[in-house]
Amino acid sequence: MYINILGFGTTTLSLVALLNDWGIRCRIYDDKFTDIQKDSHNNELLPFHIISTNNYQSICDTALSIISPGIPPHAPFLRYFKNIISEYDFFYHLLQDYFSIWISGTNGKTTTTEMTALLLEAKSGGNIGIPLATLFMQDYKKKHDSQFLQHIFSQYTPPHNFLETDYHKQITFFENHNVYEVCEFKDSKTQWVLETSSFSLHYTHFALPNLYILLPLSQDHISWHGSYESYISDKLKPLVLMNHALNPKKHYALIPQELLQISFAKDIITRCKGNLLLYSDSQALQDRFKYPQELLNLFKEPFKLDFLLSISGMRFANIPFNIDLIQNYQVGYYRMQERYHNGILFINDSKATNPHATLAALRTYKDCEIYLILGGDSKGAALDMLYPFLYEHNIKVFSIGRDGAMIACDCMKWGICIQECGTLSNAMQEIASQIRLFTRQMGQTQFHRDSLHDMQKVSQKRLVVMLSPACASLDQYSSYKERGDEFNTLIQDIFTA
Repeated sequence: MYINILGFGTTTLSLVALLNDWGIRCRIYDDKFTDIQKDSHNNELLPFHIISTNNYQSICDTALSIISPGIPPHAPFLRYFKNIISEYDFFYHLLQDYFSIWISGTNGKTTTTEMTALLLEAKSGGNIGIPLATLFMQDYKKKHDSQFLQHIFSQYTPPHNFLETDYHKQITFFENHNVYEVCEFKDSKTQWVLETSSFSLHYTHFALPNLYILLPLSQDHISWHGSYESYISDKLKPLVLMNHALNPKKHYALIPQELLQISFAKDIITRCKGNLLLYSDSQALQDRFKYPQELLNLFKEPFKLDFLLSISGMRFANIPFNIDLIQNYQVGYYRMQERYHNGILFINDSKATNPHATLAALRTYKDCEIYLILGGDSKGAALDMLYPFLYEHNIKVFSIGRDGAMIACDCMKWGICIQECGTLSNAMQEIASQIRLFTRQMGQTQFHRDSLHDMQKVSQKRLVVMLSPACASLDQYSSYKERGDEFNTLIQDIFTA
């Protein structure tokens, strides 16, 4: 028995190791392979273009295929594969005593996942970096042979065409569709808190969480999904699946109330048979659950909302947790990370890869004199929501990356002060030049705390240099972390007297 693996990344690398341990070989398809070869475990490594030959089309038609969530549904080679399943569906079919919380949204997924796992003293994974295959190997020792797996998935039929990007068709399921049964928290031996991307949700048809926490949504990954409506549809898929559960009231979800303003989303929400809690913001959650002030003071926005969604979701679903453990939590790298250097406040918000995240950072520092570095790969999302705020608060913008020219053009139309820089290094040099120009006018030739203090005294605003790009980093970097690392290095190299 062979299983097709579509895409070879972090998720599927761990999965292949598990399948090989069970005596199952894989046909691994990925564009990184230039020709047909085999690895040390006898797995076939194949480039996707090989599928066009007749020899491999028949294999693709019959074999079970597990897809990497990063592969977009419009990839042309997917039409050759019939039995496609997500890693969520694959593993959840094997589990009977697990309890899971899925956390999704546009921003704050990682923070909310980490907080929830900490308070629950549970394992976290999924999009946060630990594949489900790794979690499974840590918690379950049982092995399965190829005959067992072949029996499990012999009845597998996708409930709808996941290649369809029209959101109205995406939410249409077969009448006889059934999802996997889940156990109560008190009966569970394992608890997983999974950061769940819209990509994973798109390919998942049977797995379902006990608790689903959906953070606010804004345009993101539009080039992958095809439209903002399809993105929202995938984010709401767990609500549709709840209707097919044996007991929908065993499932809970927290959903942004603003989605009721979208007609098809309102239809999904109002038809859901599970337990739903709609929220608007942090204050709405505070009004419902009456948290003490000392809890509210632990985090400032947007992290306060992440925290309140975590504890509110668990309270709503009657999940016990230890609130005292939150004292051990620290916000992750490059999410509105503050650093003072030579009288300037630098904000390293490299993790802000969409406009909603950038707007949250800007609102936090709206009373400051902001020099904003914006740009990268916008992933097809419009940045229109930023421009009114940038104009109103007279924020100086320095654009970088693949979509830097587009951002510069849009800013000029709005009358926003903009400098197209191309690279992060150029942007930091340009910002430094503008600050130096002011300090020279005050009789200084270099950065100096006193001169910068005088500059801020004249403007009556704190001086802030902010990297909050509202775009992905992969056009120029291997990750947002590498981009954030360079920002830190440039602070030291360029802004040191």
